[in-house]
Amino acid sequence: MMAEAHAAMAYYFDHQEEIDGEIRSEWGEAEQAKSQKVRSKASC
Repeated sequence: MMAEAHAAMAYYFDHQEEIDGEIRSEWGEAEQAKSQKVRSKASC
């Protein structure tokens, strides 16, 4: 189990910029969807 955690952390640190960029992108998409949902409720 410890080896798997170490491997996962090593992978993350080796690909941190790419992974963080993907997280930011998905976070932005979720925020956008949330705001559209709020706007659609307000227009009802």
